[in-house]
Amino acid sequence: MNDNRDVILGKPWRETSNMVSTTTTGSLNLFYGDVNQAYRVVDRIGLNVVSVPAVGSSGRRPTGQSWIVAWARVGGGVVVDNAGRLLKIR
Repeated sequence: MNDNRDVILGKPWRETSNMVSTTTTGSLNLFYGDVNQAYRVVDRIGLNVVSVPAVGSSGRRPTGQSWIVAWARVGGGVVVDNAGRLLKIR
């Protein structure tokens, strides 16, 4: 018997809190594979910044404040479908 609990089928494993923790029918509780090969996160270059002058209050009177709104683009997706599998509880 293998007493090393740091590996599953000869590969290291990690636990994440983002996976479902309940074991109900149809839940996806285990991913086995290479996440670095299967999924890619893309951080787009650039940041959009917009100034919103003269912000009003709930009484529609100007408060003398202004806002700065900023946003960036980040995307991600599956690159290699066969790089991993999800275990589905039946």
